[in-house]
Amino acid sequence: LEEGIFSGCTHLQSVSLKNVTKIGYNAFNDCESLTSIEIPNSVTEIGQDAFMLTGLTSVTVPESVRTIGDGAFRFIENLETVTILAPLEKIGESMFYGCTKLSSVTLPETVKEIGEAAFRNCANLTSISLAASLETIGSDAFSNCSALSSVTFNGSEIEVGGNAFGGCPIATV
Repeated sequence: LEEGIFSGCTHLQSVSLKNVTKIGYNAFNDCESLTSIEIPNSVTEIGQDAFMLTGLTSVTVPESVRTIGDGAFRFIENLETVTILAPLEKIGESMFYGCTKLSSVTLPETVKEIGEAAFRNCANLTSISLAASLETIGSDAFSNCSALSSVTFNGSEIEVGGNAFGGCPIATV
């Protein structure tokens, strides 16, 4: 799908994607009535801000996806669950920033880096389990996740950026 192809289509409620390999930059940005989408196994790339400001409530990223652009799912107020089946090495900057209802995230074991502000202001996120392969957590990655009370580190040495967990009531690490 081309960049911005449905951007601003505030009444768009559903889309059926077939034989699509790329969801471009801003493809569904500001489609506030779009509450669900099935990303097909043909998709290998999701562009920056592709689903920003949509009405999605859950997202499953299939194994076929190799890259996701920064901020692809940011500011989705109703997003509650995310499952990433793709073997990603990086969760990009601001990927889920401002997804205030996000309470459940499943990350692949292949993640080596969580970018700056990736989960910032995800107020309902209560726990996160980080892969053994994780090497870097960017600045503000989980800042202001006001319900985050449990973080499980499965690896040994991790470089943690400034304020990565600022404003979080972490009780268990």
